[in-house]
Amino acid sequence: MKTIRKIQSIVAAGVMAALLPACSDKWGDHYSEDTTGSSTLWEAVSANGDLGNFARVVKACGYDRQLSGSQAYSVFAPVNAAFTGADADKLIQQYENEKTKKDDNPVIRQFIQNHIALYTHPVSGLTNDTLLMMNGKFQAFSSTAVGGRNLLSTNGKCSNGMLFTVEKPIDYFPNVLEYMGQDAQLDSVYRFITSLNRYEFDPSKSVPGDIVDGRTVYLDSVSTLYNQFLSEKGYINREDSNYWMLAPTNEEWRRLITEYEPYFNYSDKVAGRDSMQHFYARMVLLMGSIFNRADNPEAAFRDSAVSTDAYSWRMRQQLGIPAVGIYYKPFDAGGVFEGAERVVCSNGQLLKASDYRIDKRSTFLQTIKVEAESGAIDTLVNAEDPVTIKMVEESNPYYGKISGNAYIDIVPKTFDVNPDVTFKVNNVLSNVPYDVYVVMAPVKASDINAPAENCLGNKFRAYVPYIDQTGKELPNRRGIHQTAGEKTDTLLLLKGFKFPVSGMSLNTNVVGVRLSSIVQANETTKFSRTLHVDCILLVPNEEE
Repeated sequence: MKTIRKIQSIVAAGVMAALLPACSDKWGDHYSEDTTGSSTLWEAVSANGDLGNFARVVKACGYDRQLSGSQAYSVFAPVNAAFTGADADKLIQQYENEKTKKDDNPVIRQFIQNHIALYTHPVSGLTNDTLLMMNGKFQAFSSTAVGGRNLLSTNGKCSNGMLFTVEKPIDYFPNVLEYMGQDAQLDSVYRFITSLNRYEFDPSKSVPGDIVDGRTVYLDSVSTLYNQFLSEKGYINREDSNYWMLAPTNEEWRRLITEYEPYFNYSDKVAGRDSMQHFYARMVLLMGSIFNRADNPEAAFRDSAVSTDAYSWRMRQQLGIPAVGIYYKPFDAGGVFEGAERVVCSNGQLLKASDYRIDKRSTFLQTIKVEAESGAIDTLVNAEDPVTIKMVEESNPYYGKISGNAYIDIVPKTFDVNPDVTFKVNNVLSNVPYDVYVVMAPVKASDINAPAENCLGNKFRAYVPYIDQTGKELPNRRGIHQTAGEKTDTLLLLKGFKFPVSGMSLNTNVVGVRLSSIVQANETTKFSRTLHVDCILLVPNEEE
């Protein structure tokens, strides 16, 4: 990646130099916008018989209009000797086949814009520069060549720019996303990512006109490409970035999709259940697969590769969550990069994996923790509302032994009733064997000096209600449980239970945990009716 950094340094140096006062007439001449030619770029291209094949592609793609306008360009046109009529026909046909892709048409991006730069860039014997082409690619530029192709003619002045001719078409150096679209073994990943492309109207870039019936009518509407995957995971399509991506081959993709789709089986009552299953099975498959090298310097990267899905160390400590999307010794035997074929791209590297080594337990298949104090209560019966949040002080021996150093008291409304509480459990996966626990806190966790008579345990009946495939709620009674009241108790409610439907990203929960105090009048000296709840845990069962 030293090459990319070098190019970026050259570009940065060029920008700084452009901001300085002109130090010589030659410098000013070199960056002059003087275009004294009488014909437009399009007229010059179309009139040159040696550029006929290039001209046909430009016109077929509608770029003759751009080259006829007032915007100044530098055009580097390949001559017919190396860009044949058959080559032109192939590109024109490809353009027609993919015409619906609008601004993202491969022929425009990879061919036409790869041979055009904004503004005029005359060459001299001193030229040693880097050009930013219209498609965002950087091309080396000297007095004799551009992008590794020899210049046959230079500085052809036109009314709206300059025309150069080159010996051969300039090679297109794909970025990470583009490479996947060109590799027949990786196009499943590419098709999924690009299927999320959406064009959204951008009023800030559009030209407003009159206001009709209280609404602005735009004279020129501009839409901006938005992609959920790229915005969340990393812009592997941008030339000013440096990303690595570990991508499964099509065979691995199909194998893992078959494994992951059952985890996202939604209730029959969920609208769009099939499309949601399709989306999430693929989204989680690529979770933790992208690495921003700006956040992964070389030495640290070899010790632990931190993906864009990973939380910072500080955030993990605050939230008490595992190191999701972080892989230790990734280049060693057994590491996530082992066996992957490396492909250098214009903005990083693509690691092509026929043995995809990102384990689901290191990304999306994690313990679900519901902190009782986090607002996860669904229903309260016979209990004071709001509930009382108890904090664990640093000086307390229980500090660090209570999740989040906080728990809640579910206090009965009156002394002679038993409270009942149900917690919501979100983002449960279907067909995953979960062990379900409730963690109960002792009174001394918030008051180390509490007298013994106030440190009674709890006695309650537990339920783990859930939604079945038809959308019906099943109560799922799980028996009676007791706590001693003098320590943190982790009680197993269910072992290896597979919920039939997923709750991933639903507004309504499909799983709950209900605790119903059942202390009798003659048991109040042994048990407290106030429930002291720390958290709920759903732990994927490793044995199954």
